[in-house]
Amino acid sequence: MKHFIVYLINGQHKLISTTIDIMNHLDRLHIFNINYDAVDYIVPLTKHIDEKTLEYRKYLPDGNSIWKKDKLIERKVKEMLIKRNSLFQKLDIDFLISLEIPNNRQTEIIKKNKNFLRDLSYRTEIYHIHDCSKIEKFNPFYNIVDIEIIDPGYGCSDLVPHVTISPPQETETNYGITASAKAIRGSKGELIQIAVEKVGCGYISNPEIKISGFDEENAKHPILKTVISNII
Repeated sequence: MKHFIVYLINGQHKLISTTIDIMNHLDRLHIFNINYDAVDYIVPLTKHIDEKTLEYRKYLPDGNSIWKKDKLIERKVKEMLIKRNSLFQKLDIDFLISLEIPNNRQTEIIKKNKNFLRDLSYRTEIYHIHDCSKIEKFNPFYNIVDIEIIDPGYGCSDLVPHVTISPPQETETNYGITASAKAIRGSKGELIQIAVEKVGCGYISNPEIKISGFDEENAKHPILKTVISNII
């Protein structure tokens, strides 16, 4: 199956999937109810695309494309808000359950996560992405809401350890923003607290977390567990 976009001189377009090589059989355009005299140009595609893509992306004869960034962001924000509303319903239930356990850390994590989602449409990260192909696959969910300390380790040589979280995996359908956290060490060089400062997004797989100061031979790096939430 071959795929083409036929752009007409009146500014309209038509997406066609066919076994016919249209580029070499222009005389058969009438089969698709297209008048050859009304055609501006035709773009052969390497694969099928979603019709909605053409609302914010115009393909050129050489295969490149012109993006309508404002329309693209507007569509992404609408999609984000629809998905956010479904997440809120689940979080409301989780929050009520967490209240049944005294001094439950999960309660605070859920509250922080709900605040993050509440402000989602006002966040500016997507506006600072200059590559429209990355905006198209931007994933505002799959956030790191907590990092649990499984083993605190020992022997940290840094008084103020620095936390490095690897960026989210970029794929054909996923692009995210790197999370950040801060750590506090104890008197014996063990990790006693790690707090997420920026939840990041697009973490479809667990990141690598590195804490400075645990590189000496007599030190043991903490064992951590990443808690990724808002999975759609």
